[in-house]
Amino acid sequence: RADNLLPPPPPRPPHLGPAAPAPAVSPPVSPPAAPELPQPARPPAWRPLERGRQERARYCAAILRADNGSAGQESTQGVHVRLAAGWRSVSPEAAAGALLRSLTLREKAGLLSGAGWEGKRQLEGFHVGAVMGVPRAGLPSLNMHDAGQGFRTTDPRMVGQVTAFPSLLALAATFARPLARAYGAAVGREFRAKGANVMLGPQLNVQRVPRSGRAAESLSGEEPLLGSALGREYISGLQGEGVGAVPKHFVLNAQETGRGSMSAEAPERALFELYYPPFEAAVGAGAVAVMCAHNRVNGTHACGSPSVLQRDLKSRLAFRGWVMSDWWAVHATSAAVAGVDQDMPGNDGFFDLEQLQQLQQQQQQWQQQQ
Repeated sequence: RADNLLPPPPPRPPHLGPAAPAPAVSPPVSPPAAPELPQPARPPAWRPLERGRQERARYCAAILRADNGSAGQESTQGVHVRLAAGWRSVSPEAAAGALLRSLTLREKAGLLSGAGWEGKRQLEGFHVGAVMGVPRAGLPSLNMHDAGQGFRTTDPRMVGQVTAFPSLLALAATFARPLARAYGAAVGREFRAKGANVMLGPQLNVQRVPRSGRAAESLSGEEPLLGSALGREYISGLQGEGVGAVPKHFVLNAQETGRGSMSAEAPERALFELYYPPFEAAVGAGAVAVMCAHNRVNGTHACGSPSVLQRDLKSRLAFRGWVMSDWWAVHATSAAVAGVDQDMPGNDGFFDLEQLQQLQQQQQQWQQQQ
């Protein structure tokens, strides 16, 4: 101890007389006991999908009435029996191809846009993101919810019924792969219990703006190697619980201020050495989807950039899942050609069937002119 190395204090000079006695210390007074307050009643159990189930039931009933094909006459129970009996013996690609051929054109288009929003207001009974399924074909709905740090409370009745996990930046600071996997698995179990089968996260952007409004959500922090190692474990833990991961926001989403208009500039080498590696690791971990960002990348909106989505993500990084937009990040139907597969939340009309058919005709005319 350092105080053992100090010399003893000098003796008290005689002319000062004896030292005054230490003042008496009165015993501590215990504070008065707080009055017992009535305990608030536990909030009623919230069933987030009650209205959603009713909406989906009406939606699916309309599909069954509108579909005059032979496939439309098959009951949902019959489809599930057929799936269990035959499709387990074929490859996922073959099963998906057979399922796709059984859908009508309008049913296919319905999978490319979300539901459950009216303007900027989320309708009661829906998750943050919802894509209607096709029960007749045994195709379930996609129930998407925020986010990588836990189940988002989008309704006051949910407060007190979800787990407040530590921030992903705090998780990144542990440098612990097993902890990242356990964290992802715990989040996955809670999402699954609450009816969600897709989680909108984790956030893997390498941070470059210290005051970014969502820096605490980043599992990468300032280091792409960290985001790669921990992101891979997080996604494996999450999807091991039956919940799909949607790493976001691809790419260069480093600030919230002006995110819809600002352009992040980066050369190709910087993209592949610094900003793509966490997403490349997510692709290797089998992430089901990737969310494109609001911001522009080298002047072009990320959710509309063929070089970012088609060339880099789908070709060079070999991503085989689907690309969904951030909410209202699509600016034109042409984003479908650039590499966006799903427009969320879907109430802007860009990926409506009629708009997509018009885009297809324009593309055919352009090819004929070349």
